[in-house]
Amino acid sequence: MRRATPPLPPQGGNPAEWQNTYARYAGFLAELARLAKRFLGLDLNHSKGSLLLPPGAPLPNDEVRSLFPEGFVFRTDGVIIAGAPVGTDAFTRSFMAKKLQVAKSKLEAIKAMGAKSARAAHRLLVSSATKYFQYITSR
Repeated sequence: MRRATPPLPPQGGNPAEWQNTYARYAGFLAELARLAKRFLGLDLNHSKGSLLLPPGAPLPNDEVRSLFPEGFVFRTDGVIIAGAPVGTDAFTRSFMAKKLQVAKSKLEAIKAMGAKSARAAHRLLVSSATKYFQYITSR
């Protein structure tokens, strides 16, 4: 049995080579979905699938796009992998700004809790808020 391997991006800027590469990716994804179902009983969630394109890469044409599962996305800015941003600086900064805003709102909620119960606020700070900031800084 020949094992499917995902293709590497074309080295040149030839649009036809890019479309051929995208078509090969679609075939790889179809084979991955088939094997996941056959050997593991898993159905892939294609709405969570995406392909981060390098700068200057053309988008797939409609014919090639139709080879991919519905919900599959082609991205040029970035993707989130295991909770971490991968992509352009602007994408990463935007992701981190959103995470920081969530952290600030959590701290405000803990601060409000402190007015009612200092002990509960302290436990929240120690048990979750500090870990949340560690999580953010590790990304």
